[in-house]
Amino acid sequence: LAANGYSFVSCGTEAIMRGVVDMKDYKVVDFIMGAEKQGGEGSYLGYKHPYKTFPFELQGKIREFCNAGGSVFVSGAFIASDMNGSASDRDFVNNVLHFAYAGTTDDLSGDLVTGSGAKIRFSRVFPTYAMQYSLFCLR
Repeated sequence: LAANGYSFVSCGTEAIMRGVVDMKDYKVVDFIMGAEKQGGEGSYLGYKHPYKTFPFELQGKIREFCNAGGSVFVSGAFIASDMNGSASDRDFVNNVLHFAYAGTTDDLSGDLVTGSGAKIRFSRVFPTYAMQYSLFCLR
């Protein structure tokens, strides 16, 4: 990256929510959420604390950043399903992140995401157990 005149800064979402990092200092913010998902004790993920992908406070910061012309890229296993629980979450993903939840699938053979005039092919590294993946549609 540096050889091409680019650099990056890494931080946790908590730093953004607390105002320690101001997204307005950047043109693009990449949220790498991994397997983050809200789940109480006893959930199939085994979390003892909720780890919502985009808590209300973070949604506000991202909405403000995008409205000011910033761009975001989000990735994660459960973003769509985790943000389908309330009307305000669905409004955020529909109107700010520009996608809609389309259900889950047990078909682990897919490797193509399409939307917004783009096609993205990716490779998956599968765990040894079956896992449902969220589907989302870019608008």
